[in-house]
Amino acid sequence: MKTKGIIFDLDGTLLNTIDDITDAVNTVLIRYGYPAKKAEDYKKIVGEGIRSLVKKAIRLNFQKGHFSKTGQGGPYRFTDEQIPTLIEEMRTEYWRRLKNKTTVYDGVADMLDRLTARKIKLAILSNKPQDMTTEVVGHYFRKWNFAAILGASDETPRKPKTVGILKIVEMMKLAKRAVIMVGDSKIDIKTARNAGMKGIGVTWGFKSRKELIASGASEIIDKPKELIGLLE
Repeated sequence: MKTKGIIFDLDGTLLNTIDDITDAVNTVLIRYGYPAKKAEDYKKIVGEGIRSLVKKAIRLNFQKGHFSKTGQGGPYRFTDEQIPTLIEEMRTEYWRRLKNKTTVYDGVADMLDRLTARKIKLAILSNKPQDMTTEVVGHYFRKWNFAAILGASDETPRKPKTVGILKIVEMMKLAKRAVIMVGDSKIDIKTARNAGMKGIGVTWGFKSRKELIASGASEIIDKPKELIGLLE
């Protein structure tokens, strides 16, 4: 069946958010005595929500042999009970930087224009919290109409659970086989496959072509304009 709807991942697919994420996480880590990490380090661990990102960021430091210190100067590891506090601090720091360095990937605006001209229904499904997803989409993509803009929430569990993707298909009023998912990670491809849909991988984001191949992407594209070619 001809593609009539496209669901996009957000971070690493439509928006390059890694510098703002890096600054936010590093601010929290430094506060607790951990050294800052580079954006390339965070690219490897983003995509599964803030809780996962915070825990993996801490683990990066443990693997390097770094520890924060207690008031008495002894070695200290974070416990699971302290993770919620770190998550809230990370949320606060990221909100302050939500639109500081984030940019729309080259070619995305033209791609969205061309899809709109073809009357393809568009939607966004992100593992970024719903409030942040709504904020950045409203800022960077207010020119385009989206059938749905879903981030992670109590009502929409994070990908690769299929609640969000199936909800969007229903909101689009389309058959699943007429809708594709486009994203930069195995999480996006797995979400599509779990829902019985086609997943298209993009290489300009945070993850590798190798990861996309291993995840079973139906197609892999290197530039936004190539998505148009897949519809012809």
